[in-house]
Amino acid sequence: MAAVHSLATPHIVCDSAESVDITVCFSSISNWLDGQKMGRTKKLPTLGLVAAPSPAGESSSNEGTNPQTGNSRLRELLPAGVLVVEPYYWKDVVLKPPVLSVTTTAVQTAVLSLSPGRHILRLQIMAPLGYHLEMLSDHNFILTNEDSVYVHMSEESKMMTSHSTRVISNLLEMASTPVTIDTTSHSHSLLDQVTKLADVQVDDNMTRSYLHKVLCSAMYCGLHRLQQQLQLSNNMLFAWRAFLHLIVYLLMGGAGQLSLDISTLPAIERKDIAAVPDSWQDKEASCEEMLAVTKLQRAIRRHLANKITRCLQAGTVQHVDMMEQVSKSVVLITPHAERLGKLVFSTMFQLDQKLLKHFPFYETEEKNRAFHQDYTGTYPEVPLNQWTVVFRETFYVPDPGLVMLPRLSLPSKTSLLHVVDNDNGVELPRLFQKVIPHYYKPNKAGYTILGEVWSRDDVIDSGEWQLRLVGSSPHLPYREHPRSASAVTSDEMPTAISITPSLYAHEILDYYLPGKDMCFIRYLLKVKKDEACAVTIQLNTSKSDAFFKLQV
Repeated sequence: MAAVHSLATPHIVCDSAESVDITVCFSSISNWLDGQKMGRTKKLPTLGLVAAPSPAGESSSNEGTNPQTGNSRLRELLPAGVLVVEPYYWKDVVLKPPVLSVTTTAVQTAVLSLSPGRHILRLQIMAPLGYHLEMLSDHNFILTNEDSVYVHMSEESKMMTSHSTRVISNLLEMASTPVTIDTTSHSHSLLDQVTKLADVQVDDNMTRSYLHKVLCSAMYCGLHRLQQQLQLSNNMLFAWRAFLHLIVYLLMGGAGQLSLDISTLPAIERKDIAAVPDSWQDKEASCEEMLAVTKLQRAIRRHLANKITRCLQAGTVQHVDMMEQVSKSVVLITPHAERLGKLVFSTMFQLDQKLLKHFPFYETEEKNRAFHQDYTGTYPEVPLNQWTVVFRETFYVPDPGLVMLPRLSLPSKTSLLHVVDNDNGVELPRLFQKVIPHYYKPNKAGYTILGEVWSRDDVIDSGEWQLRLVGSSPHLPYREHPRSASAVTSDEMPTAISITPSLYAHEILDYYLPGKDMCFIRYLLKVKKDEACAVTIQLNTSKSDAFFKLQV
């Protein structure tokens, strides 16, 4: 149960693997009786309404106004309160049709039905004098404001969690059964289980095989990353690698030689490898060294392929040891099936984002998933009719498919945010003076984000500002250059990073007169050699309605 009292633009976050019904009770204060108390025997005010005369031949026992007629006409004259519940998608600029609308002058109750998945809903409330909103449901939901709604959008949805846990449980059940590739009938039954492993409805056989192949690669990545938490030995991890190769072999048709493409498994960053020696820092390998490394890799790949092939042949010692290691590891993995499922599906969608559309949670997971990173700082007091730069920072984008929305929060309403591509100097589009979601591509010079504020008739007191970068990927833009810092995810970064702008301001005050060539100022800006810097120029005139153009 939740009630709205003083939230500016309330939002509902509902995440459930089942259908959810929320009972909404909306009360609108449309009339205020000055000091009067209404009792059960007191008539409602009629606002000067006079009852219509009775038709001929009809008699009325009451003289004057009919209470029921006056009450209905009173409700028609009172302004009504309106509650509109609409879907909120941070990537979309166009609003979606509302899912619930309530209009009343008193109290009205309605039921909001939501399908399984994660839903982000925005409440638009309009009331003449005041309102009270109360919501009740059998399932948990969160009522919050717009600034806090992004905190609940970074985690995986419950629908995706339940689906991934079910897939991992099916895979563990398959792994607990002895498997060989020599028994034809058993291979066919295993193939039927494998094709239903991801628990999706895909008509194309090639797409289904590719989906399960990527799933097996993501499964190996998940086991490798959680090896220490799951307490898996190196022999268990290798046994799983061989078992996943068997599944890939069956998906490819089960005919011909065993296809063991080691390169299909994604590369994993090993943190236990020793650091690069100092002698190899910033060193380019010679042709002989590249040839030697290539031969070593080819030999290691051939050794692994032969070892895995022997593990999958029935009757060999390696095969018995593989199934024994896999069976032992199932006991260790089962308690962590939910955590492993989240990691496996996240890795699978990182390998191929297009696979997400084949799953039932595609609509809610794709549109309602977001990651954010906050940057904070302070700004000085702004005098009357002055303009100042709140902050200016350069960010570098590591993810080529990143959709990002920067948001600036200031106590003053006269603020503006700019995003400029430093490679071509073009400012990204805005709508109603607000930056809209945009696809950010990695570039050389990065993107400059600038926040400005100006005062009009009132002085703006000093205070704090907040820049929030909302993105579709956990690899959000960072301030350091990619050559000097590696990309980090939002989970590894602190909740809020403090920024202290170090900007030097130079102000020029002068008189201007109109000329024949329509040019009233001209300055020459000289830049020192071997020193590159970003400069922000702002031109303001004492005449508020003057129209001019600034060119550099």
